[in-house]
Amino acid sequence: MEEPIGSANTLPSQCIGGRYDVLGWIGAGGMGNVYRVRDRELDEVVALKMLRSELVGDAPSLARFRQEVKLARRVTHQNVARTFDIGEHEGEKFLTMEYVDGEPLSRIVERGPMEIETAITIALGICAGLEAAHEAGVVHRDLKPDNVLIGASERVVITDFGIAGDATNQTGTFAGTPAYMAPEQVEGKNIDGRTDIYAFGAMLFEMVTGRMAWEGSSPFVVASARLTQPPPDPRAARRDLPDALATAITRCLARAPNDRFACAKDLADALRTVHALPTANTNAIAMAVPRPTETSVAVLPLRNAGQFDDYVIDGLTDDLIDTLSMTAGLRVRPRGVVARYAGAQGDPRLVGRELGVQVVVDGSLRKLPDSVRLGLRVISVTEGFQLWAGRFDAHAADFLVVTDEAARAIATALTVKVSAPAREAPSDALAIDLYFRARHEFRRSWHSDMSLAVELFEQALARAPDNPEILAGCAVARSRMAFFRDAATSDAVTRARELAERAVRLAPHHGDSWAALASAHMNAGDPLAAVGVLRTGVATTPKSAVLQEMLGRILLEIGDPDQAIARLEAALSLDPTAVAPEFELARAHAAVGDWARCDEILARPLLDADSRNISRARFALWRRAAAPCASDTTPPDSYQRLWCQVLEKPTLDDAQRAFMSHRTRTAGKRLRALFWQRNAEVFAFVGDVEHALDSFEGALDAGLIDVLWADRCPVFDAMHASPRWPALRARLGARVKPIAEALGVRTDVRE
Repeated sequence: MEEPIGSANTLPSQCIGGRYDVLGWIGAGGMGNVYRVRDRELDEVVALKMLRSELVGDAPSLARFRQEVKLARRVTHQNVARTFDIGEHEGEKFLTMEYVDGEPLSRIVERGPMEIETAITIALGICAGLEAAHEAGVVHRDLKPDNVLIGASERVVITDFGIAGDATNQTGTFAGTPAYMAPEQVEGKNIDGRTDIYAFGAMLFEMVTGRMAWEGSSPFVVASARLTQPPPDPRAARRDLPDALATAITRCLARAPNDRFACAKDLADALRTVHALPTANTNAIAMAVPRPTETSVAVLPLRNAGQFDDYVIDGLTDDLIDTLSMTAGLRVRPRGVVARYAGAQGDPRLVGRELGVQVVVDGSLRKLPDSVRLGLRVISVTEGFQLWAGRFDAHAADFLVVTDEAARAIATALTVKVSAPAREAPSDALAIDLYFRARHEFRRSWHSDMSLAVELFEQALARAPDNPEILAGCAVARSRMAFFRDAATSDAVTRARELAERAVRLAPHHGDSWAALASAHMNAGDPLAAVGVLRTGVATTPKSAVLQEMLGRILLEIGDPDQAIARLEAALSLDPTAVAPEFELARAHAAVGDWARCDEILARPLLDADSRNISRARFALWRRAAAPCASDTTPPDSYQRLWCQVLEKPTLDDAQRAFMSHRTRTAGKRLRALFWQRNAEVFAFVGDVEHALDSFEGALDAGLIDVLWADRCPVFDAMHASPRWPALRARLGARVKPIAEALGVRTDVRE
C-alpha cells in the first residue's frame, strides 16, 4: 500500500495550570520564559510567562509583584500589550498577557541602521505607550528592543510593562538590562518615568546607528560607563543624522533625570519636529557580522530505533540541523557539539543544560512495514514543557522532504519561520542513501583522499541531478580533491565550479552552495571571483559559519587583521566546534605579535594535540623559541619534524632540502602556495636568503595573496633588506589591491 509522503500526526500538547495548552515557545527574558498558549476557558491565544522563582520566592516580593500586575492591568492602550492575570503551576507562578503576533524590534535592529523616517515612526508608537503607562503610574524598568514588538499593520507594542519592576532594586542588586539601564538604576536609587525615557534614548540610538550607545567587555563595564562618561553623540556613528534627532537622543541619555525630557509627551513632540528626509542606508549590511540574540536550540542525535546504518541517522540529524540553522531567530548548536550525545539515554533537559540552550529537539527513527517513522518532540529546558511533538511517516526517498516539514513544525512551535523554501522530493531512495554515505565519507576523508566521497556524490547526482545539497556536496568534495592533488586541479575545479553554480541557482538560501562556489574559485587561483561570491553569500546567508570563516581568512591574508578576527570569531560563535577558525585566529594574533592570545587559543581543548603541536612548532620558528618536541608518532617527512630539527640546529642537509622541494611539486595550487610559504620561512630562519626569496617567488607563482604574512613574518627581516624584495613585494601588492577594493577595506598594501 502506498504510504503518504511525509504524513504527520501532531501529538497532544502540555497543559499549564489546568487551563492553558502550550502551543509554542516565544522567548526568554529577565523575568522568565514566555510561551504561546491557548486559554481553554476563553478559546483565545495568549502569552504566558513562567516567572523565575527567585523573583517571587518570598511573601513580601510576591506582594509587591502582585501590586505591579494590578498597576499594569490599568494600562489600556494599543501600544501596550495588556496584562491579564497571575496563576500557578506545580508551585511556580506564571503571568498571562496579550499575545502579539509580531517581530521583536531587536531582530529588526540587527539588520542595520534604520531609515530615519521609519525609526521615528516606531519611536512615536513607543512614546505613546510610555505616555499611557506613566499616566497610570506604571514604570517599565526594562525597556529594550526585545520588549517591543512590531505587529500586524505595523502596530508598535510594548510588552512586559510593569512586570520588570520587581523588588531587586532594594536588595543590593539592580534589575534591568545593562545596555539600556539609567544611571539611577545602576546606583539603586529611586526611579520614575524618566528612567524609561533614558532606556528609550539608548534604544533610539541603536535604531538609527546600528550600534549600542554604551558598549563594553562585560555587563558591569557597560552599566558603570554611564556613571563616569557623558552620553555619546549618535552623529559620530551616523553623519547624516538630523541635529534635532541627535539632540533628542542625547537629552534622553542625560546623566541626571532632571536633564532629560520630563515626560513621554514632551519627547514625542520633540521627535515630531525632526525633518526626516529619506536617506540611503550606508551601512554595509552585506558585510555585517551576525549578533547572537536568537533562541538557542540543540537538535540531539536521532535515536536509532530500527537498525539503520549510522550514516542514515547522522544524515537526517545533520539535515534537520542545517534547515533550522537557516532560520532567522534561531541559534542552532552545530553537529560537532551535539554529536557526542549520540546513543545517550536520559533526560534531554540535562543535555540541554550542558549545551547551554533554551530548547532541545529530541527524536528517533524507526522502521514500519512499508515506510519509516520520524518521531520528534520539542522541549523547553527550564520548565520541561513539551512545546510540540509529532510523527512523520514516509518512504526513504522522502527523507529530505520530511525534515523540511519537521523543521517547519518546529519553527512554528518556536514562533519563527523557516527561511529556506520547501524542497521537492528527490528522485529515489537510493539517491538519498548515496548522498548520506557521501557526506559521511567526505567528513571521514577531510585530510586525505576524496576519491570515494566524490564517486558517491557523483552516483547520487546521476539519480538526482537537480538536488542542490548533492550538487554543493560534490562541488566541495571536488574542490578539496583539487586542493591536495595538482593533477586533479584543472578538471576538478572546472567540474566543481559548474556544480556549485547550479547549486546556487537552485538554492541561493543555502550557505553550502555559496561556500562550494567560493572554494572552487579559490582552488582555481581566482580569489577576486571568490570574494564576490563570499560577499553575496554572506549577505544571503549570514549565519553560515563556513562563509564567515572563509571571508575572515581572506581578510587576514590581504592585511586587515581586525576585520578578519571579527569574522573568525563570528564563525566560532555560529559553530563553536569548528577547528579551522581557531587556527586562523591563532595565526592572526601571531602575525600581529600578540603571542599571549595566540598561545591561549592553541591551548583550547577543542584542538587535537597533533594539530596544536604543528601550529606551535611553526610559530616557535617565527619566535625563534623552543618548540614542542616531535614525538614518535610524528611522520618523519613532515614540516613539524623539520621545524623542530632546524630549531635545534639551524642548518639544512640534502635530505631536508629534498623533502621541501618534493612537497611543492605534487600539491594543488593553494596547498602548493602554503608549502612554498613554509619553505620561505625555513630558509629565512637558517639564513639562506636567496632560497627564501626563491620560495617566496614560488608562492607568488602559485597565487599567494597573504600580504600580512609577507610583511610581518618575524623571520623575514633579512629577506626584506634584499634588493630583490621590492619587486616581489610590488607584484604581491598589485595582486592584492583589487581584492581589498572589492571588499571595501583598507589594508597596509604597498605597490
